Amino acid sequence: MKRCILFALLLLPLLVFSAPPPPNDEMPRPGGEVWNEQLETLLIARLTRILEMKPDQAKEFFPLLNEFQDKNKGLRKEHQDLMMKLHQLGDTTGTATAAEVDHTIKALADNQKLVMQSVSSFMTDAVKVLQPWQVARLQIFIIRFPERVEQIMRERMGGNPDGMHRGPGRMRGREPEPDDDR
Repeated sequence: MKRCILFALLLLPLLVFSAPPPPNDEMPRPGGEVWNEQLETLLIARLTRILEMKPDQAKEFFPLLNEFQDKNKGLRKEHQDLMMKLHQLGDTTGTATAAEVDHTIKALADNQKLVMQSVSSFMTDAVKVLQPWQVARLQIFIIRFPERVEQIMRERMGGNPDGMHRGPGRMRGREPEPDDDR
């Protein structure tokens, strides 16, 4: 019975994402509760498919993943805040001090080290549940999934492939420079 329920839970995301998308005015906006739920569903569906997990593996793996995500929530928030601060420092056109920029860059590097340590620890735990080839795919997924999410966010915030600066609340009217990676 538990296997049937687990299988149904793993199959549900495939059904949700195989349905045609709603019109653009009904699309959830990044950051909202519906968006977060869809993102979580996408994550589970993609991981299940890419890792070709068996139900018993999924039963052991997803609690590890949830624990990893919970531990990293603060690190992700800190990273977002530091990146926002760097953008602000870059937009001040001459008023940012070298000390502010240096401090923010060092804090960002420290944050990235903590993230990498956390990923390494998670992968050590994943080896206990997954086959080596699945762990290799998982590492690739961990690197590429955020890129895919960013792409989806860009599409939903106005369809501008060059960056997110055109979406709601962003710097309207600002033309990106050729190497602008916002």
